[in-house]
Amino acid sequence: MFILTFNTLSNAISVAISKYDKIISKKIITQPSRHSELLISTIQDALTEAKIDYQDLDLVAMPVYPGSFTSSRISYVAANIMRLALKISVIALDKSDIMAWKYRNICSNDLLVIFACNNHEFYVTKYQSFDCYLNKKENTKIYAIKDLCNLIAANNYNCVATNKSQLMNFDPKLKNKLSKSFLDLKENEIEIEDIVLYANYAYESGSYKDKILSDSNDLKYLRQPNIN
Repeated sequence: MFILTFNTLSNAISVAISKYDKIISKKIITQPSRHSELLISTIQDALTEAKIDYQDLDLVAMPVYPGSFTSSRISYVAANIMRLALKISVIALDKSDIMAWKYRNICSNDLLVIFACNNHEFYVTKYQSFDCYLNKKENTKIYAIKDLCNLIAANNYNCVATNKSQLMNFDPKLKNKLSKSFLDLKENEIEIEDIVLYANYAYESGSYKDKILSDSNDLKYLRQPNIN
């Protein structure tokens, strides 16, 4: 089974072609603000390197949430076009779920998955931990940096996050408490390898069925775009 996976929710465009969970072609283009212009050509380059065509694909998967209105919409529109043209399943993933699944086996406490938003704000999703399994406890919300630091300091959460240093340096009095909460991971956005593994897991386990794009569903946003 050939899977096309791509991500436009970070500064770089990342695309992978995998056979089940084994990546056979990968492209990463770091050109911020050119995602809509470069996504399709980057996908074509990955297909060419893998020596397959669109018609050989069995599944398309991409994270669309949480993220900016524009970045999410770029992925959603491209994937929907492929769904209609190729008549294949397309699954829209929550990138918080991807990270929670990645760290499910090393969480000793409940987990916070944290992604930087804008204006000193963060997307935060809570997961409950039990027996090496994480269950979403609360849907993603936007937290101001002060409120998020207080939430972490007042509870025994494990945390995975981008812009970790911004949180660590916000209040020096909380630094020791915060440093013990964070799991050891690179301070970067979600990686294409993580998306590939989770997409294959979701497909193989059958948990992808509620994530399939159709004519009746649309993107959800925590905040609508500002239009001046």
